[in-house]
Amino acid sequence: MKNNQKREAQPTPNSVSAIRDIIFGEQMVDYDSRFADLEKALTAEISRVEKKLDKGIADITALLNKKNDSLAEGKVDRIQLANMLQKVVDSL
Repeated sequence: MKNNQKREAQPTPNSVSAIRDIIFGEQMVDYDSRFADLEKALTAEISRVEKKLDKGIADITALLNKKNDSLAEGKVDRIQLANMLQKVVDSL
């Protein structure tokens, strides 16, 4: 009989889950709801930050392209100036 009593006294995994659900069920539902709200807020914030980063990257790319074009124009002017100076030197 002692063996039967020991077996009955040991809770099964299903009974432990059932007891946990009875004791903490309402709190777990509250936690699940709070975590879902937090996940939505974090997802929205991540999306907002990603959009800001994409805009910032686009702005920086445009600025770099503009600077690159400006430098390229400056090089052409310098080349033209060098050619003109060479002509002046040759004529002297």
